[in-house]
Amino acid sequence: FLSLLVRHAHSHDYEHGELEGKETALSFANQAQNIRMELLYGGDNTDGVFGFSSDHDDVTIGGEEAGYIPSHKKTAQSLFLVQNIENGNLLIEGAARLENNELDVTGDTKYNKSTNHSFSVGSGLKLSDNSLIGASIAQNSRAPSVSELYAEGTHFDAGIYEKGNSLLKNEDSISTEIYYRYSNDLFNLNAAYFSNDFDSFIYRHITNIKVGKIPVIEYRQKGAEISGIELELDFAPVRLGNFDVSNSFMISKVDGKLSGGGYVPRMPPLNFQYTLDAMSDSWLYTFRYRHSRKQDSLALNEMLTDSYYRLDFEVSYKASNNIFFILLMRNIGDEDIRNHTSWLKDKLPEPGRDYNLSVQYSF
Repeated sequence: FLSLLVRHAHSHDYEHGELEGKETALSFANQAQNIRMELLYGGDNTDGVFGFSSDHDDVTIGGEEAGYIPSHKKTAQSLFLVQNIENGNLLIEGAARLENNELDVTGDTKYNKSTNHSFSVGSGLKLSDNSLIGASIAQNSRAPSVSELYAEGTHFDAGIYEKGNSLLKNEDSISTEIYYRYSNDLFNLNAAYFSNDFDSFIYRHITNIKVGKIPVIEYRQKGAEISGIELELDFAPVRLGNFDVSNSFMISKVDGKLSGGGYVPRMPPLNFQYTLDAMSDSWLYTFRYRHSRKQDSLALNEMLTDSYYRLDFEVSYKASNNIFFILLMRNIGDEDIRNHTSWLKDKLPEPGRDYNLSVQYSF
């Protein structure tokens, strides 16, 4: 078969201003166009897609409080190909992407242009009707973003002062993954190990400098290796009385090290989650337990994050087709929860114990 699709084509013209009295403290405008076209093809044991996409953004930022990112124009055009082959118990997938990026920043004489290419190939082998084992390898290339190159100022949402680095080059990496999947009438199992070997990893370096009381973050580039494991186990529902009861487990661990020594900033620690659901015609009970280990594999100038556990409980009762009673109990143990991935973890922990009872009526 062969078919040509225009997945989407759209444009928008957006602008807003923030006033202080009669003066415009901040103005923001964005004119954007996007188009994506795909050619689908295939045969008895194979199918694929060849496509083209084009994105153009013209961002204008002004005013006395014009933020930390300069006005800029960005254009990205790409060709991509995805090919799938299935031969008996063997599955093979290949993909390639060629992208041209152009970035023109107001007030800077340097015109940023880059050509990025990415390739991947993967294979899966059906060991039985219930199980699949597979592996993949990919070479990826990414152009630095406008904030990574030219940020200069306070990023209020994150509570940091960002300093870009106009000398950054493309971020190149080789990634590999090994996975195993198994399912039967009782449970589904998904397990995976991944590793990303970066030749030029772009990251936010935490400095000892402050602007006022705001810490300064610098964009830097270095070789790095990020690897991790993910495991999910979902049990099929079991009938107990009037309820269908199901439960699931999830565990994940990510490590990140920079070449020459040191850790990648803000790497999440080991996380474990267990969820139990019980459902009947009128009732729904959900119990969720989450545990996060202490993160003491710290980047330079980074602060330790303690472990925590979190218990949540939810009850929903359907009184009629349009009336629901809902009780939410979050962080029942009133734990001091701080996420290592958050820039605000040392200032703003997650909410403590919270109970909420609500009634919903629809008509």
